[in-house]
Amino acid sequence: MPIPVLLIDDSRAAQSIFRRYLESSDEFILAGVASNGAEGIRVFQETKPHIVCLDVLMPDLDGVQVLRTLKNMDNAVKVIIVTSLGSDADRVVEFLKTGAVSVLSKPFDAATLLDQLRRVAKL
Repeated sequence: MPIPVLLIDDSRAAQSIFRRYLESSDEFILAGVASNGAEGIRVFQETKPHIVCLDVLMPDLDGVQVLRTLKNMDNAVKVIIVTSLGSDADRVVEFLKTGAVSVLSKPFDAATLLDQLRRVAKL
């Protein structure tokens, strides 16, 4: 049975790439997509994914606020931070301290994404 993954990212391009990469896998299924933090929290409650891929910079709630909320709702959820390390390096440390389990640097290819998801799914 495929592992459900939620993407919270305001970039339509990132959403499209994510969809395409996950559709190429029978190990994971895209449980939902959200374009901002508040929507991401709502979709998380509705879909109960095993893994959340979370962008750092978004409108509405930022990634740290969303991460804290998700971990309060379900401490077992595995959150991968999706970021451009060049612009967000200082925040990555904060995310890891707040409960994120991994960081995925943009841009990434299908193999990198799927390897990261496999590794995180085993945690």
